[in-house]
Amino acid sequence: KQWYQRRVAITAGNDMLATCKGAALNADNEALKIKVLQSGRSTSMAYRDMLEYMCEALSANNTDSNQLREHSKKIADCVTDLIECAKELKSGADWVNPDDPNVIAENELLNAAASIEAAAKKLSLLQPRKKTKKEKSTDCDSALIPLL
Repeated sequence: KQWYQRRVAITAGNDMLATCKGAALNADNEALKIKVLQSGRSTSMAYRDMLEYMCEALSANNTDSNQLREHSKKIADCVTDLIECAKELKSGADWVNPDDPNVIAENELLNAAASIEAAAKKLSLLQPRKKTKKEKSTDCDSALIPLL
């Protein structure tokens, strides 16, 4: 059972590091990339330290609540730093919620404007038809005079 718990903990730490690495690839600059990677590493190490403490404490049947509190605080601080990094990653890009009614309305208006612009271009290319000889000779007055 203890082996399984350690494996799950290792997998969770590796998954978090892989996610941080993937997020760092999308960073706007090198400094932010390094900050994301360091923050992910710090969080992973704090998590590992707490797990090691828990394994030692449980095997010795001796848990010190102060040490547990310190490990928990360290993890919380690291996760807070990681969240700040995520906010910095997000603020560098134009992120929108596609389900937001304002975004939907904006997209529809932009599509309508593009359609109107395309129609205006087509209309600007249209020219009046040149009258053919038959149309030139056909005049309402000349057509009505013989009937009178």
